[in-house]
Amino acid sequence: MAPAPELKLLIAALRFEGGLSTPALLPGLLPQGAPVPLPGLRKLLGSIETKDPGDYRAHLYFQALPSEQGDDFVRQVNAALRGAGWCEPDWGALSFSPSGFQASDFPPFPDPPLSPPDPPMTLLHDAAKLAAAWDLRPEGQLTHLRLTLSEAAYSHWSRRGLYALPVLPRLSAPPGWTLHPLNSGASGNGQATTASTSALLRGTGPGAQAHAYFTSTLSQAGWQQQSDWAADGVVGSAWQGPEAQTGLLTLVRQEPELWQASLTSTQFSRGEGGEGSWFSF
Repeated sequence: MAPAPELKLLIAALRFEGGLSTPALLPGLLPQGAPVPLPGLRKLLGSIETKDPGDYRAHLYFQALPSEQGDDFVRQVNAALRGAGWCEPDWGALSFSPSGFQASDFPPFPDPPLSPPDPPMTLLHDAAKLAAAWDLRPEGQLTHLRLTLSEAAYSHWSRRGLYALPVLPRLSAPPGWTLHPLNSGASGNGQATTASTSALLRGTGPGAQAHAYFTSTLSQAGWQQQSDWAADGVVGSAWQGPEAQTGLLTLVRQEPELWQASLTSTQFSRGEGGEGSWFSF
């Protein structure tokens, strides 16, 4: 029997989504190529699966439920996933902590512990390096439910792997100086990830004084200094971070009491990298 016009339209639209592979439409079925077996799940409408190298993704769709039943249903499915080896992220390690140069005219950003949501909306399978994330969409008196499996999301939630966000130590102004951040960001691909931060540094005294203050902060954060140098209006040093990343700290004088400070960190991929790339600010 030929597909219904609506199904033909959906299949055509799916060909323009995803990456190299055309997503597979699986009515009434769990994903067929997941890197870990999935338990049987109640009220499953079906799934849509994409199996690109290094970037497996699948969306599982469930029957719409009365809004007051959505959280309980998520808890039930989470319990089935936990029984199959899934677990919650390390919420303590995911507390937001802005890194890099810190503005002098703002108080330090607090680091409150990140409380796990109830029910948890993300689970991880460490052996398969896969994340499962819920998406609930209310519509009138009903809630629509989708569970997305993703290899790329696992790296983000576990803070490990290709798509993990690099974190730089916090760098505050030396005593008697002021810091005005210019920018901070991170980017990466299959070969390496890089994080950078820069700021304007104002104060009297030699740049070596401010550089020594920053090097003390880096050392306390577990970074190891490899070399340093100084020239007319330039002070710098090379570092190795706790995760074997390479770092470069430089101060360049712009005016008699104005310096531009920058710190970059690069970590090269272990093993064969993928083709994807990303950036953030």
